[in-house]
Amino acid sequence: ADMILDVVEMPKSIIGFLDKSRVLRKEMEEDDDVELHLDRIFGEIENKTQHEFEGYKRNTVLRRIRRRMQILQLDSLEHYVERVEQDGEEAQNLFKDLLIGVTHFFRDKDSFEYLQERIIPQLLKNKKEDGSTTGLRIWVPGCATGEEAYTLALIVREEAAKVKMSRPVQIFATDIDENALTVARRAVYPEGIEGQMQEKYLSRYFTKQGNYYQLHKIIREMCIFSPHNLISDPPYSRIDLIACRNLLIYFDNHLQRKILPVFHYSLNPGGFLFLGPSENISARPELFRSVSKKHKIFQGCENVPPAMI
Repeated sequence: ADMILDVVEMPKSIIGFLDKSRVLRKEMEEDDDVELHLDRIFGEIENKTQHEFEGYKRNTVLRRIRRRMQILQLDSLEHYVERVEQDGEEAQNLFKDLLIGVTHFFRDKDSFEYLQERIIPQLLKNKKEDGSTTGLRIWVPGCATGEEAYTLALIVREEAAKVKMSRPVQIFATDIDENALTVARRAVYPEGIEGQMQEKYLSRYFTKQGNYYQLHKIIREMCIFSPHNLISDPPYSRIDLIACRNLLIYFDNHLQRKILPVFHYSLNPGGFLFLGPSENISARPELFRSVSKKHKIFQGCENVPPAMI
């Protein structure tokens, strides 16, 4: 909670919040030193959290900063910079606001249906025919509280059962938000998930506990949740499918050009990249070919010259 107020105090506070938003937006547009202020804020966050946000889109960052300034009722970006530098707790609060934790089960249902019907069976077939003992390996960067990773686990288990594949399935789900990872490992979700998936998944793989659902151990054990910084940490390797959805939209073009080669390196030959509906590979089109433009599924190109990576 940002504020704890009596009911009679709330209208005035809300109006003040909205008025401050308009003032701050205008103030930021007219501030010639915005970039200098942002550099100081980024430096302070990196010092406090060991995570950098330099490559995040400016408008996204400024919206989050403006929200914090509204809460604190500060009048200028310069004053907010001073607050962040003097108050370690505020640096942490902004860090939490910059983390994008919006997710749910089967987000963009049609795309997951396409993945389940067209891509997962192909990957399982390849595993059965390649003559090795290696199982299916999936990486979910920016997994937040785990719903997307578990969605993949559910559909892979369903498809693996159809073809009687007994090889292990490992889903590496990563994020820089330790609190979100704790939620993901517990795999306890509110009853609102009933509207996010077919009833067959709820009945087979979840146990109702009061107003919550606990995901069964057999699905939880398919997923390994770990802290990982996509920008600075070494990538996972020998991956068959990367599902990085609705994360690249927060990165500027320079950072996207840096991240897409990481994904290409991580994928096995013929591996797939699954992006969000507003994302694409236009920053490095030579590394991937489109499998489905509608569902934002791409396949890594093979024999890419090292100079292009």
